[in-house]
Amino acid sequence: MLNLHIKSAQNFIKLHFLIVSFYIVTFIFFLYLFDQSQYTFPVFIALVCNNIIYYIVKEMNSKKGILVMFVFYNILFLTDILLVWNFLPLEYAWFINLIIILFFNFNIRYAVTYLIALAFVLPLTPYASEYFVQYFGFNSSNVFTTQKSVYIWNVVQLFTIFLFMLLVYHFKKELNQIYKKNSELKKSDTQKMQNTEKHFVDAEIDYDQDDRKNNRKLQTKNKTEFVKSDNFVILFKDIVQYIEKEKPYKDPNFSLNDLAEHFQTNINYISKSININQNGENFKNLVNYYRIEYVKQEIDNGLKNRKLKDLYTAAGFEYQATFNRVFKEFEGVTPSEYIKSVRGITDAQNN
Repeated sequence: MLNLHIKSAQNFIKLHFLIVSFYIVTFIFFLYLFDQSQYTFPVFIALVCNNIIYYIVKEMNSKKGILVMFVFYNILFLTDILLVWNFLPLEYAWFINLIIILFFNFNIRYAVTYLIALAFVLPLTPYASEYFVQYFGFNSSNVFTTQKSVYIWNVVQLFTIFLFMLLVYHFKKELNQIYKKNSELKKSDTQKMQNTEKHFVDAEIDYDQDDRKNNRKLQTKNKTEFVKSDNFVILFKDIVQYIEKEKPYKDPNFSLNDLAEHFQTNINYISKSININQNGENFKNLVNYYRIEYVKQEIDNGLKNRKLKDLYTAAGFEYQATFNRVFKEFEGVTPSEYIKSVRGITDAQNN
């Protein structure tokens, strides 16, 4: 349930790249159809770039992936407009789609800011187009030689833009369903906890006055055991599995917000889950533990020609001073001392 939003966003990104790939491939066939094959190479480069960006984006988390996709398509569509705006004014409609992406995936402030930027930039495209076309040596009048060719490509554009808007609508509808289910689940969890707490309170009333002190201790213990044995334990297991499998700690900017976003829950829920199951330890300590374990494993496997800096930066530490301090907190020795001890053991085994 917690990963549904991530899967939905990944599907959205994948389908969006497929739609743009369809658009580009169709344009290549269009150029061949109207005997303009000399222009297919730069269009083919755009197709290759589209696929490269997709494989980069799919390894990112949903927000970052959509943001990279958004930047790439701004460049692609702006280039397209500068080349053919006078024949294909429908090209401007692609920017409406990009505004919708910002609005659905971020917030209205981003969308309005982007809209204001477009209001300044797009009116300048006819003036910039002349210099841009001269630089690339592309003449759109050679491609759209007849009214028929202009009509056909405008129809293709309308169809592609319609597909994209349909995709965005479906994505938004899917997100609403996920949020609704998530809200119902949280409401159910809250109700369950409230009912359990009420049970403890009702049980306490039945106790004799002389035993009240002992009963309070028992009540506190039972409440703690209840919390530990339910949702927080399940969530913590998912967190550990995610960290060990995906190694997000290798990103120096990996934060509690990123983890909460991945599991589509709030940071307090994540933080409490870690705190309860790690005997009071916090998110930072958990991440540092995995970073130090990563460095130790690399050292144990043999440094070879790698420098210590390569190891701690690969583990997610930005500064050596921070790495040295954290390493000593966890291991009781400095990284250099640990390396010497490992080498000493290795030399002894070899002898």
